[in-house]
Amino acid sequence: MIVDLPVGQHLQDQYGALVGPFLVPRGYSFEQYRDVNLTSTLNWWMTGKGLMSSGRTEGTYGILTSAARDDFAPDIHTYFLSQTPTKPKRPFGEQFNLNDAWLEYAEKSVKYGDAFFQLVTLNRAVGMGTVKLQNKDPTSSLLIDPKYLEHPHDVRTLVEGVKFSVKLVEQTRTMRAIGAQLFRLPLPGCENHDFKSDAYYECVGRHATVTAFKFCGTAPLGRKGDPDAVVDPRFR
Repeated sequence: MIVDLPVGQHLQDQYGALVGPFLVPRGYSFEQYRDVNLTSTLNWWMTGKGLMSSGRTEGTYGILTSAARDDFAPDIHTYFLSQTPTKPKRPFGEQFNLNDAWLEYAEKSVKYGDAFFQLVTLNRAVGMGTVKLQNKDPTSSLLIDPKYLEHPHDVRTLVEGVKFSVKLVEQTRTMRAIGAQLFRLPLPGCENHDFKSDAYYECVGRHATVTAFKFCGTAPLGRKGDPDAVVDPRFR
């Protein structure tokens, strides 16, 4: 019996834009080639403390944007990533698959001091992607189309989240006390937009789109009669 179910038709992900670099004085963020040494390694091994005990995700927050579909669950979730982009191919190129133009852009900030980034993600994206079989060979790679930022609602929400992330750095007393600011060089590919405009931030979102690796929904469950369900509430 052939059952035609919407398997792989509701791919969801928590994804967004890697915003930055945000510049700070040297010593205020993690710099791999400076801070990973024998002293810091021994300190971590003996005490469990110090720079080596950090996972580079130094903080996180959630906000409700004006586009939120309800008033109780944040639709933007942001991570602070303490990582000065010295030789950024390994921490950023390999982990987030960012292209050479972005890597070269980020590395230019190093001569001005340390830096950090904010990964601004959509908590509840409206748009959904697909996962399909390439052929009948079970060893073949899947055809994955996440369809990031194809829905206008997701674009509006992400732009508002990116704007908030910049405001949090440049207009709060704590961040201003250490001189934190967004790198003033426009991102390659976005030079034709006014810097820090909505159009510019949308361009950043499309050129520095990264995933938070929280995929779900390719086989959704539901009640009998639910056209989107692949299995019932008892996983049958």
